[in-house]
Amino acid sequence: LSLTDSLCTLKVWTPSDTHDFLLFHKKKGPVKRTFISEIDSSCQYYAVLFPRDYNPEKTYALIFSLHGAGVEAYGLAGAYSPLDWAFVVCPTNRRPFGFDWQDWGRIDAIEVLSEAIKNFPVDTNHICLTGHSMGGHGTWHVGVTHFDRFACMAPGAGWITFQLYIPWFLRRDEIFAPPSIHVIRRRALYPDNTISYIDNLLHVPVYIIHGEMDDNVPPYHGRTFYRELSRLGYKVIYHEFPGKKHWWKGCVDFPEVLDFFKNARRNPYPEHVIFHFSDLQNNSRAYWIRVHAQEVPFEDSRMEAEVLRDRIEVKTKNIKSFSLKLHESIWRNKVVVDGREFKIKEREISFVKKGGKWRKGKEEDKYRGPIKRAYYSPFILVYGTGKYGEITREQAMLQSFVWYRRANGYTRVLPDTLVTKDMLKKYNLILFGGPGTNKIVKRFEKKLPVKFRKDEACVFVWRNPENPDKLVLVYAGGTEELQRLATFFHPLYSGSGLPDYVIFDERVKLYGFGGVKEAGFFEW
Repeated sequence: LSLTDSLCTLKVWTPSDTHDFLLFHKKKGPVKRTFISEIDSSCQYYAVLFPRDYNPEKTYALIFSLHGAGVEAYGLAGAYSPLDWAFVVCPTNRRPFGFDWQDWGRIDAIEVLSEAIKNFPVDTNHICLTGHSMGGHGTWHVGVTHFDRFACMAPGAGWITFQLYIPWFLRRDEIFAPPSIHVIRRRALYPDNTISYIDNLLHVPVYIIHGEMDDNVPPYHGRTFYRELSRLGYKVIYHEFPGKKHWWKGCVDFPEVLDFFKNARRNPYPEHVIFHFSDLQNNSRAYWIRVHAQEVPFEDSRMEAEVLRDRIEVKTKNIKSFSLKLHESIWRNKVVVDGREFKIKEREISFVKKGGKWRKGKEEDKYRGPIKRAYYSPFILVYGTGKYGEITREQAMLQSFVWYRRANGYTRVLPDTLVTKDMLKKYNLILFGGPGTNKIVKRFEKKLPVKFRKDEACVFVWRNPENPDKLVLVYAGGTEELQRLATFFHPLYSGSGLPDYVIFDERVKLYGFGGVKEAGFFEW
């Protein structure tokens, strides 16, 4: 190890933890740093470009940059020149293509952001979000979901949704699926529709850049975002570069954008907050607001809170329970929720709606879906050893490879005979095979919300009957052919749009979602 041009790190290993002590840094280019992901306990990396003339006693801004499709995080960090006022940190999206910064890509970004704040002297009120192409879409998606963490954002050549970017109108799903299935699919996809939530950016100035001749992500996307933000009266700049296509030299560290970043600051306690969402488990906080439960999960939800001279005015839509955590600068002794007045003395207070009326109290959300949620925290893949056991073993092995290939992750694959009580406590279980194939499914069968039928295949997620803090996900088919088809719908890619359950037969091979017999969300 050459100490003149490398990052020197001392690692002290203990049975339960790893302590990483940065001794000094002299390398001029970016470096890689690793962490253990809470998704699957795998080791992931992110790239860091240290400030020019770095002084660990100083506090710096953070430029949090999301890469485009096929780009390595390390390569993106190297596209920046060192700045004397900011770190540049680039997460990986779990792979160069990853998940389009949705789902596990979004979680990776937030994990890395937390790591950067923990490990470097970062001013948490001076974090600037940016990205180009797929990273531009990620900037919109991460930005409107976790908006209260950022001082500003600058999406470059970012697209709105898959439906507009691909587009979807020639898909079999769109052509053959009945209206009832379309409604469920769109409800499951709604959290990814970035433009629906741009009213969250009330306190996040936006600088949009796009090439006039972009033949990959047409400037329609950037222009549409600009038009909607302007209509809301928000702070937004749109810079369309004449004659430029999708990528050009300097589009990542454009000087005007860097000046925009340098001057931005976040107010952690704004007097007016808008929180618009549909998937509460993606994010439940907005500055000094915490939402605990929706009335109807995965439906459009909105909360607006404003500090007035003598009260705090709160208006809600599809909200069942929430809390206010009030800083002394915004505390008032009166809160009005949808017209009902409450006197308060506390700095932190919770409200719950019962019988259509608001009262003081708290109720946590019981909803734990949709299907992809089973892969959001440590999981194991369990195949059956009964009838169709070999098919389920192949399905589990293939899915472990898909997880590695797309998510740079690792997971255990086990037969149903080796699942222990300790595993039930620690892991979500991904179960392959119905009750005639998988012993764990047979054990849980009477407490599962789906009845297994010979002429159907199904995939569904539910709470573990023996440990309600964890989930079980079942892929099952009533015949050999249907068991082979049971993993036709899986969520390990962005934009899968799967709800809590999907029941189908062999028609899906011809018609995609048009072959679905039933799909929807459970009452949890």
